[in-house]
Amino acid sequence: MDTHESLLFADIGNSRIKLFKDGIKTPFHYKHTGFADNLASYLTVEAFNRLVYSSVNANAENILLSLCRNKKVYDFINIKELLPHQTIIDLRAVKGMGNDRWLGMIGATAYSDPPLITVDCGTAITVNVLDYKYQVLGGAIFAGAYTQKNTLASISEKLGFPKFNFTPEGAGNDTPSAVSLGIIVGVAGGIKMIIEQIIQHDKLKNPGIFFTGGYGGKIQRILAKDFPESIYDENLIFRGMNKIYESTQPHIKNAL
Repeated sequence: MDTHESLLFADIGNSRIKLFKDGIKTPFHYKHTGFADNLASYLTVEAFNRLVYSSVNANAENILLSLCRNKKVYDFINIKELLPHQTIIDLRAVKGMGNDRWLGMIGATAYSDPPLITVDCGTAITVNVLDYKYQVLGGAIFAGAYTQKNTLASISEKLGFPKFNFTPEGAGNDTPSAVSLGIIVGVAGGIKMIIEQIIQHDKLKNPGIFFTGGYGGKIQRILAKDFPESIYDENLIFRGMNKIYESTQPHIKNAL
């Protein structure tokens, strides 16, 4: 790698941009007041000469790239463009899989050989499967905890509440605790059933199970008795971005 190269990684998601540099992750939520100004302030302070990014949000992507150009950084690599050149995992059996899903699986291979299952707890919850041949089998997608909460709140003001109780016990004796119980236990139970069904159907022997995402650690703790060997890594996607970037360096250098 060029010793003068300074990388900034960006995961541009549905609800926020997460930036990763020198082992530190910094999130910027779109709904927060002054989102673009706060992002610009961060970019002004941080020194980098190449942006490596993954995006599922075109508008936020345009904002980030524009701010980088204002900083006189023009070297952008969309991680999606590296997909045809990576040989870490085999994606031929699936169609339309989002960047974050396969990046998470690549990140998990930094811990162990497959088979493995990743669970990304964000706007949507995705469960993703890599078999022992490093072939991606697919997975499951359903609405995330906060997405469910916001949907309920949009139906009725009475169902709105400030935050989740991630350790609900017994029947909820008011609306907030009842919604917490329903959503959190429903999410955890859904993940458990999906993983168990995948393991049985696809005959996976002792797969590694990896949680990531904003509240993935909390869900992992709820499921600790069911999956005691599971791992939570909040930077799993960035780990995957770094691994695929480094594995395709010969291609990148030839293309520049």
